[in-house]
Amino acid sequence: MMTEDFDLEFNGAYVRIKAGRNGHINLKNTQLWETLAEACQRNNCRHVLSEVEIFSSETTYSEGYFVAAMIASAIPAIRIACVVGGHISKDLTDFVALTASNRGISIGFFSKRNEAIDWLGS
Repeated sequence: MMTEDFDLEFNGAYVRIKAGRNGHINLKNTQLWETLAEACQRNNCRHVLSEVEIFSSETTYSEGYFVAAMIASAIPAIRIACVVGGHISKDLTDFVALTASNRGISIGFFSKRNEAIDWLGS
């Protein structure tokens, strides 16, 4: 499914999030999380690979908290591997991962796609 903000595809092992036609993803777009939840349910899948810059150097802790809480409420027991650039604060990614973990989901941050895919399979 492709929208202005995002594109989701299932490859048999995980749901992949890619940027939509406008080239970026709006973290506060509840349609993203609802559509992702539907895709996971439809494909009986709890693994997600995010290959877009969901978080940036401008992402605040409150936005990170919002995303972790939104994902946990929409898709319980999910595992999300985020491929990110090196410009994101480790403190922020640790905070988001801890917030997610406290809500029963796993979020990992990786600089390389193959590391993210390996983590999803572990």
